[in-house]
Amino acid sequence: MARDAAIGKTIVSSSLIDRVAASLNRPLTEVPVGFKWFVEGLSVGRFGFAGEESAGASFLRKNGTVWTTDKDGILLDLLAAEITAATGKDPGEHYRELAKKAREPVYARIDEPATLPKRQS
Repeated sequence: MARDAAIGKTIVSSSLIDRVAASLNRPLTEVPVGFKWFVEGLSVGRFGFAGEESAGASFLRKNGTVWTTDKDGILLDLLAAEITAATGKDPGEHYRELAKKAREPVYARIDEPATLPKRQS
């Protein structure tokens, strides 16, 4: 992967990604919601990794070519298996260590019914 390849994230994704990108000295690019905003950047190698709020992600191969331009769940499953095999630790353990170093993210969600009067205002 090119040393200057950015980490891409959708605007509503975790700010933990921002802190990880900064710790790696990688540029970070925020895009609107939707994986389609990553396709060109992945295709030309501008993004080394791209992830969105629904856990969809893709990244470049080690040789810098694009693996997929869609949010590929199999790719992340294979990555989790490789992380486990190479380190002997569950990816969840790595996440907890990362969150401890880079500050645990805090999420708040409020679900509100979209009544007809609210939709019309």
